[in-house]
Amino acid sequence: MPASIRRALGAALAHDLDAVDEALTEVVRADSSDADAYLGLASVYRKRGELGRSISLSQTLALRRDLDSSQKSRALSELAAGFREGGFLARSIEVYEEILRKDRRDAVALEAMSELMREQGEFSRAIEFLRRRSRVCGLSLKEQEAVLWRELALQLREGGQADACRRALRRALKCDPESAEVALSLGEAERERGRWKAAMKLFFRAAGLDSNLAARAYLGIEACRPKLSRRGVYEGMIRSQLAEAPQDVEARVALARCLLIEGRASESMNELEEIVREDPWNTVALVVFLRSMAARSSEDSDESDFKGYADFLEEVDLHLSTSSHSVGRGR
Repeated sequence: MPASIRRALGAALAHDLDAVDEALTEVVRADSSDADAYLGLASVYRKRGELGRSISLSQTLALRRDLDSSQKSRALSELAAGFREGGFLARSIEVYEEILRKDRRDAVALEAMSELMREQGEFSRAIEFLRRRSRVCGLSLKEQEAVLWRELALQLREGGQADACRRALRRALKCDPESAEVALSLGEAERERGRWKAAMKLFFRAAGLDSNLAARAYLGIEACRPKLSRRGVYEGMIRSQLAEAPQDVEARVALARCLLIEGRASESMNELEEIVREDPWNTVALVVFLRSMAARSSEDSDESDFKGYADFLEEVDLHLSTSSHSVGRGR
């Protein structure tokens, strides 16, 4: 192996692009027919941000008749990458398509085309290229596919295509059943369609998958309540959730609110009493609890009860006044 090639390899391993440039330039000065050295230089120019030089050299190489199929493919790939980094996306797509016409299994081109189609908002084509890459490489890319389906769903929703949006979200959730964002989005779509039970199940699922989305999920659940309050459907679904997840505080607050609205203030208080004693700065639970107390007091004038409530409120007030938490800020 010539000394200049050895230096180029060593510099490449050390990520010293200037040294690689110097070594490869020495090679092509000695042998101007060395296509591999020129391909290396085109890559160096691109990585240094000299896109004009890289594109020009790659175009020249792609037109040479003495390159073998592998070298030709590398030249086109470098040219496509240069166009892409330079912002010439249409030109980049044209070159990648040429590569794929010659070799449908080119993994680099398939990956680039999936990304480019996503950038162009052509999510269906992005999914197609992603799936082809998955088959070629033997990789599971379901999570990435789920992201593309969700982005397609958002695009369809903005275009007023509600049914197509829901179908895309279902495909996304099938690809990635653990995606809380997708479950939440599909729940919102089902709620808009008036499928209240399906929406609630998806909201529960989202809350269980990601606690950071629980607040949004329970806002959706609460929005379903007026439509499911008849015959105890809403209460039954909340209780089923609590049977599976007894520590789900948001679900217990939702149940307490439901009971309060139905005039069952004592039951509402029973659901929340332990929560507000153990976590008195949970302001949502506290507000519902105090509402229940007020409702109960209007029904029951037992003075001993009022004394107990007053003592409890004094205890909570003392805790809030001596901590960094406040009713307005919540947990």
